[in-house]
Amino acid sequence: MAAKRYFFELRVNFDDEHKKEKEEMLKLAAARMAKGLMSLAVMIADRSPPKINMIMSDSINGDEEVNLNAINTDGPCPTCGHDDRGEDG
Repeated sequence: MAAKRYFFELRVNFDDEHKKEKEEMLKLAAARMAKGLMSLAVMIADRSPPKINMIMSDSINGDEEVNLNAINTDGPCPTCGHDDRGEDG
């Protein structure tokens, strides 16, 4: 049976002011989502282990693969302080 692939695409275009901070906030949120999906996939996997990758892209720099292990998804966002993990963390 062929592996099933799921794609999510979010396109944003920020003005220059605070652009880097906003991009970092979205990168963290996307990493949290990806790690949550991977946790579920690992729990329900059959024989083949699931694989996940995250790619950011723009028209100037092209595709950039994101190392999900290098992103600390514990605690609040270091850029804005927002904590979307819920009241229980």
